[in-house]
Amino acid sequence: MDEDAAFIEEQVDRHHAWFSKCLPMIASENIISPMAREMLLTDFGDRYAEGLPHERYYQGNLYVDEVEDRVVALAKKIFRVRHVDPRLISGTVANMAVYFALLEPGDIMTSVALSHGAHISSAKFGAAGMRGVHNVNYPFDLDRMNIDVDETAKLIKQVRPRVAAFGQSVFLFPTPLTELRDAFQEAGCDVWYDGAHVLGLIAGGKFQDPLHEGADVLTGSTHKTLPGPQHGLLLSDSEDEKFVKRLQRAVFPGVVSNHHLHAMAALGIALAECADRARRGGPGRRREGRRGPGEGEHHHEQEPPALGHVPCEAERRPAGDAGAHPPRDAGGADAGGRGPVRPRRGQGRDRRESRGRCRFDPEGVQHGPLLLHERRGSPPPMADRLITRVPRGAA
Repeated sequence: MDEDAAFIEEQVDRHHAWFSKCLPMIASENIISPMAREMLLTDFGDRYAEGLPHERYYQGNLYVDEVEDRVVALAKKIFRVRHVDPRLISGTVANMAVYFALLEPGDIMTSVALSHGAHISSAKFGAAGMRGVHNVNYPFDLDRMNIDVDETAKLIKQVRPRVAAFGQSVFLFPTPLTELRDAFQEAGCDVWYDGAHVLGLIAGGKFQDPLHEGADVLTGSTHKTLPGPQHGLLLSDSEDEKFVKRLQRAVFPGVVSNHHLHAMAALGIALAECADRARRGGPGRRREGRRGPGEGEHHHEQEPPALGHVPCEAERRPAGDAGAHPPRDAGGADAGGRGPVRPRRGQGRDRRESRGRCRFDPEGVQHGPLLLHERRGSPPPMADRLITRVPRGAA
């Protein structure tokens, strides 16, 4: 076992060293903050919870329930919705929950074609096909790089799908949901938006707001433009309690048992950081009308993730500024090669103010290496030093 464990540890160390010198440009990746990463190392990762908070099928969830309640409250505030389910363990699993909640084998769903940027979960060989859903694709306007609104409206009215699905893994412009509302109403279909790749942009009000433009349910992963852990979310602003119950039952016991509590807690930290950024004058939700592709506004999923328009923990300041990040020897560069992202500690603010800004140094903690056990050799170059818990009074 020692040889196998040493091999695995060495490969992980080499991976850290490799990525400390890289600039990842993969649209489905991002980097979480040190505080969010700490949550992935806690005892939450060893525990089990099934069901909703305060209605669990397992004991020992006293504090888990408190955390999940706060995660739900944060997401409701950020996305301005009535219903949030943070129990999905990935974006694809969130999509599967929609298939189970809203579709039966043989039902018709309309969606964007794979060749026009749709996610594989909507394909015949993906989750949709495994559910037995018959998929009909929207006409696509290659000149505008978006669905053809007029032809799509005709298709929806003609086909009368059970679900009209939108959102893509590769797309440049907001989906024209508002223009299709009359078609949705005439067809009597539910409208679902897969926002995995643009969830952070939606949260920051910098792309579109699907749940307030005609969509009934929004799913997404939480580690792309939203800089959180690898996890998933399901959101709805529906006032229909029966509709929400169908979504909840599809999540559990439908596609999720235990929902990876450590990742759920890390998601809460990421959402708190987003909310904190907005409170401190970061990017706000844009409310004016959306411009079309011919009017200069676009979105490119191959840009580096978490650009300035996405709420994030780290602020960039010139090295000479009083509030600049600590020097490299105080913490290595993150895996994106963007310089240290370790939370700044204090810097003239009192403890209570820092604590409210998710940048606190709580009592009973000390800095520690990336992993919580003693490592052979020095930590890898990128291993930013995290906060690790130790008993009070310990050395």
